[in-house]
Amino acid sequence: MSCLRRVALLAALSAPSGAWADDCLDLVEAVGAIRAAVEEVRLDEARMMAEQTVDALTCQENPVNPLLLTNLFQLNGAIAYFQGDPGETEAAFRRAVAVAPLSNLDGRFGEEAALAYRDVQRNVLAEAVGSFTVLGQVEVWIDGRAVEPGNPVELPVGYHLLQWREDDELGLHGQILRMASAEARVLPLGSSVVVDGQPAHERSGAPLTQAARVGGGLLVVGSAVVLALGAVSSRDFDEADDPSELDSLRSRNHALVLTGAGLGVAGVGLVGISFLDGGPGLTLGLRF
Repeated sequence: MSCLRRVALLAALSAPSGAWADDCLDLVEAVGAIRAAVEEVRLDEARMMAEQTVDALTCQENPVNPLLLTNLFQLNGAIAYFQGDPGETEAAFRRAVAVAPLSNLDGRFGEEAALAYRDVQRNVLAEAVGSFTVLGQVEVWIDGRAVEPGNPVELPVGYHLLQWREDDELGLHGQILRMASAEARVLPLGSSVVVDGQPAHERSGAPLTQAARVGGGLLVVGSAVVLALGAVSSRDFDEADDPSELDSLRSRNHALVLTGAGLGVAGVGLVGISFLDGGPGLTLGLRF
């Protein structure tokens, strides 16, 4: 990279985050500049550039390169490691592993940094993956990889870059989403998904909220009814005189109680809708 080009890039990186809203940073050049600063041990400068580049991910005009995205977070984590910041080291390494779970840290960062990276990697991979589904007539990329709307995608725990566009759009929309362990999330995108007469992406709050609450309420009510039947069955079991009736009563009682409990958990999960990072979305994360 020429000296003049580097000066121009550093000026852009040093500007407030809104300064490049109409002229987003070139991710290839930014990562190259960060790598060069690390190799020249200009760590403060490299860290500032890395943080600004991460902020610019959602304004990228094209789907990102997954390898480049992984490299950005690895560089960010290595810089923090060398500066003695364990919290930022772990956060950046976790983002790198979330993008590329089986990646390795560049050996040029040293064995101690590589060990720290592998520790974070083991912790991330030990957690149950989440499931993410996009609805709508849109093109979608997660961490630079194309995904098919309507098909669930398994994602490791952590932060991911979601990019999408409709057929008649030139640019991309970008958003950072966070997946929790064993979380199941559905996100309607684009004007083809209409809720209450409005495109889902233009609504504040979550589409499907009312329907989910109604459905959840019905499941909770159904649970109460089935559990009540289970109680009646249990009383019949206690009062039965004929030993030949005990097995059938026991089976019916257990089935009713388990069904009622299952309906109750599902209903509470639907009523307890949560949203991703301020955007519309439906989460059905059940924990046991």
